[in-house]
Amino acid sequence: MNPTLRVAIGALLRNRSRSVLTMLGVVIGVAAVIVTVAIGAGARSSVQAQIENLGSNVVVILPGSLNQSGVRTGSGAASSLTPEDGLAIAQLKHVAAVSPVVSVRSQVVAGANNWQTTISGVAPSFTYIRTWATASGTIFTQRDVDASAKVAVLGQTVV
Repeated sequence: MNPTLRVAIGALLRNRSRSVLTMLGVVIGVAAVIVTVAIGAGARSSVQAQIENLGSNVVVILPGSLNQSGVRTGSGAASSLTPEDGLAIAQLKHVAAVSPVVSVRSQVVAGANNWQTTISGVAPSFTYIRTWATASGTIFTQRDVDASAKVAVLGQTVV
């Protein structure tokens, strides 16, 4: 056996607790690196899924803000967009779909359950624009809108 190897083995055997602690430190360090890389990959895929959920080619147009007595009300406070604006945008060459959105925060009650949520009024094209699929049931149609049918699409967090 090589004399250098014999000296190394002898040193390891004489200092067993130091050798075990060193090996334990190396194992913990490697495990920490593996866990950190896995967490980073999971976070990356989560952010990517959220971005894809927004839609890859979506442009959101909000009405302007108002100044009332010197106070700026913020983006979306003015009712400066009209249905005709949406129809005009839909006629543009590279526009695939348009959907108006009107949202309010409200308390929704069903039986003994209640939930503070956002209620949005949208066109049937909204789910196409956002690339949303249904887990069960169907999405409302233009026929439902024309008939003023009382329909709702519930999100996945509604129990």
